[in-house]
Amino acid sequence: MQVTPEQQAQIQKLLKKFEQKEVKELKNNPKDLNYAIKLIEHYQNLQETGGHLVKLFQPGPLSIEHYPRHKAFFDATATHKEVLFRAANRCLAEGTLVATPFGPVEIQRIRPGHVVLDREGQPAPVVAVWDNGIADLVALKDKTLCTPDHRFLINGEEVRAHQLGAACGQGRVWNLTVGSNDAYYLLDSGLATHNCGTSESGAYTVTCWATGLYPDWWQGRVFDKATYGWVVGDTNDTVRTILQDKLLGTPQGTGLIPKELIEDVVIRPNTGGTVDMIYVRHKPTGKISRIKFKTYQSGPVSFYGAAPDYVWMDEEPSGKDAQLIWNQCYIRLLTTNGSLLITFTPLMGWTPLVKTFSETAEDLTPHDD
Repeated sequence: MQVTPEQQAQIQKLLKKFEQKEVKELKNNPKDLNYAIKLIEHYQNLQETGGHLVKLFQPGPLSIEHYPRHKAFFDATATHKEVLFRAANRCLAEGTLVATPFGPVEIQRIRPGHVVLDREGQPAPVVAVWDNGIADLVALKDKTLCTPDHRFLINGEEVRAHQLGAACGQGRVWNLTVGSNDAYYLLDSGLATHNCGTSESGAYTVTCWATGLYPDWWQGRVFDKATYGWVVGDTNDTVRTILQDKLLGTPQGTGLIPKELIEDVVIRPNTGGTVDMIYVRHKPTGKISRIKFKTYQSGPVSFYGAAPDYVWMDEEPSGKDAQLIWNQCYIRLLTTNGSLLITFTPLMGWTPLVKTFSETAEDLTPHDD
């Protein structure tokens, strides 16, 4: 298959919008053409379309069957008022080389829309990139550095990193969410490593409840009315760059909430563009759902007010006001028989939240080890 100069120029123009300097110039050969087609298709999907029923867990590489832990989280909302999705902090050290069609790229330089190689060596789109802070590391024999519980596929069997190496201190860690058929992607060393991602689960659930649109496989809680919910993050910055971006997208209308159902977006003054409220059309009733953004940074007083139908807390509150914030969320939800969603990575160690859930929670997660 040949690529015309005009097509080559168009491909190069698209790539320059989001590729890093490590990516080489495309050549006129089938391998590069296949990569370009995959990359452009995914780029267009991310940039030009929105809607949770389109962007995540649709048939194909991102099918819900490949994400049993996410499915368990969704299903639990039907029977449990408090549902926690705790990531295991399974991450790779900064500087780890990930295999791409054009050679190795450091994991922290990869962005959503890039393409890496799945464990079969085929192009797979990157859906999300996670900076998971500082964590304990182990060193594998091939010098790969990762968190002790990180999963690798070796000779067809999943193996934890602590079974392959020894502790070697701490470092900044990252991971990717990749649209491969079995949730694995390749490192430059040849190791096949597993995906991650919990915030998508919270954002996906909020979108279902706000829009009234549910996928065919949904067995979680269903609201038959327009809803009012809180979405809570650490600071205005994390709300803006993580939570509102997942729901609204950049540009607005390319996130999980379908563009045609976004009625209005209210920006919080003097916050650099942080959203205060999203008004969403609840399609089955035609009425308006509201998604209110809050931050732990604002303190417990900001959690007073009208009781929500649900609260999604992305990461756990910390500091002297943490318990007061928890109390406010619990009290507000009691009056509405509401749902509490918590998605987080235990970066702060054995906190009261981790201790409480470890001792009292019912574990509904499918186990593979």
